[in-house]
Amino acid sequence: MVSAPIGLSQLELQPPNCGGEHVVLDGFSRSIRPSAAVADLVEAIWDWDIPDGDAATGLTIKIPPSTAPYFVVQYRTLTHCRWQLGADSYDHKNYGHVLTQTQSGTFAVRPRGPLGVITARLKPEGAARLARASMHELINVKIGLRNIFRDHDIALLEERVMECGSSSERIARVENFLLQNFREDREESVFSRASSWLRRNPGLRMRKLASLLDISERHLSRGFRTTFGTSPKQYARLARSKRSSRRGRAALAGRMSHTPAALLTRRT
Repeated sequence: MVSAPIGLSQLELQPPNCGGEHVVLDGFSRSIRPSAAVADLVEAIWDWDIPDGDAATGLTIKIPPSTAPYFVVQYRTLTHCRWQLGADSYDHKNYGHVLTQTQSGTFAVRPRGPLGVITARLKPEGAARLARASMHELINVKIGLRNIFRDHDIALLEERVMECGSSSERIARVENFLLQNFREDREESVFSRASSWLRRNPGLRMRKLASLLDISERHLSRGFRTTFGTSPKQYARLARSKRSSRRGRAALAGRMSHTPAALLTRRT
């Protein structure tokens, strides 16, 4: 599998708290609860739909780090994306169909015309089965979908998504593609279970987590790092930070049940 240098990857939103379609606060994207058929793979899925080029190019979408990989399909003008880590940066001028994840740095997506992006936030263990790769290989990477799937299949997915007339139809097309390519693996590893525990409860102590999994703390630490490329404590810190930022945005949203995690700003 070929991977590109780390780059901007996520058009990330807060997952919906209720069923059905909902227009989020930025007014440009629709979040739809994933169907039960993809529950083992997809945590949340959105359609960023801005057909007005002037409106799209006036925005910058800022994105936080995440423990989750993202499956991204674009159906209008490709975006420009920049990853920034300290003094270093990496630009993607034509950011297309990718599987990507990053736990470091800051990111900004800048539309270069009409914007159309389907973004599915995947469960790490599900993404590994989808990509036929270890979870460690999917950390801080941007992998073109044509490097994972057949070129013909990606071209057909792009064509079908572009032909759709609504967010629901586009998301259904992407879900069907994911289902067709999802490799069943009924034996979930102990470290996949550990990551699920930490995403749900980032404050869980390592001794308690090891006890719940019936393994030693040392085995947990070494195996988790081998699987995910980071320690369980670092993974929990990132998950905790993500949850805290969600609470802050939810408080600002007032009565709204969820808010975008990506921060939209207008360029002047």
